[in-house]
Amino acid sequence: MSANVSENRGFVPHGDPKTIQKNPYFIDTSQATKRGDVIRMNTTGKVRGTTAGTALLAVGVQVGGITSPSTGAVRDTSNSVNASAGDFIMVYDDPNQVFLAKTSSYTLTDPYTTRLGSACFDEAGSAGAQYVATSLSTLDTFKSMGPDNNFQNGFRSTTGANATVRYKFNLNKHIYGHSGVTT
Repeated sequence: MSANVSENRGFVPHGDPKTIQKNPYFIDTSQATKRGDVIRMNTTGKVRGTTAGTALLAVGVQVGGITSPSTGAVRDTSNSVNASAGDFIMVYDDPNQVFLAKTSSYTLTDPYTTRLGSACFDEAGSAGAQYVATSLSTLDTFKSMGPDNNFQNGFRSTTGANATVRYKFNLNKHIYGHSGVTT
């Protein structure tokens, strides 16, 4: 039996979520984001979900649902609820936070490959089910830190498809780790 299990949960913080830095950000209207999605900041200072090719700096990973500022109610985003004007989301925004995510294909050389900021991997997939696509390196968003235990069965991931891997943001592509010069 292979230790790798196909189960995309998006990006999950490594560590105790109660102690991990998170902050509120106003979200662009009509955004349908979900827990575990990579969040990027646009030129108006609001955040949005991402898709492959979204050349905006990363802010972090979405914590939960979309919050209404007028009522304080958190709307469940499991059904792709769209954001309204003034809504905000909580984001794990520490540029040094480690996340667990599924990968399209893990190799033992991935940490070495991503050691430089110009050869990192990108996120792919739909809202709530994003993963790291090792074949995508357009945005150079994530550095590989090696395999971890699978979400579902707890076995250590092995090389190949659907491995659960520890990732960190490439600091050159994160708004708070960013040097001020886009690459």
